[in-house]
Amino acid sequence: MEKVIKEFPYKNTRMGGLMKYVIILDGRQIYPSSTRRSRSGSHGSDYYTLTPDQWAKAWIIILERTNSGKRNISFSDNIPQEAREELTNMWLYNNSWINDIVQLAKALQLSLSLKNKNQNQ
Repeated sequence: MEKVIKEFPYKNTRMGGLMKYVIILDGRQIYPSSTRRSRSGSHGSDYYTLTPDQWAKAWIIILERTNSGKRNISFSDNIPQEAREELTNMWLYNNSWINDIVQLAKALQLSLSLKNKNQNQ
């Protein structure tokens, strides 16, 4: 099957500003197949390569933080509401690190996948 490359913006200003796309598929984090950064390394793009079927199943979580520390989180449409609520609480109210969000998203995706599989049997 043909692969599809998608480009996502990246920002890490070293003054606190951050924009990071986290992609979770089948309970594991997907890393960029390539990256492009500005000369300072604070801005750029991450490129991810997946098949169309994988893109349809992948959870995309967008983590943002302004230089002043204000946080925001956004999600792809295929992430269930219960997972969105847990991830939002962790990012916005617990001031968690990116790795904490990744670990929680991987666990939630696997548990919801198993739950759905058991309900379909």
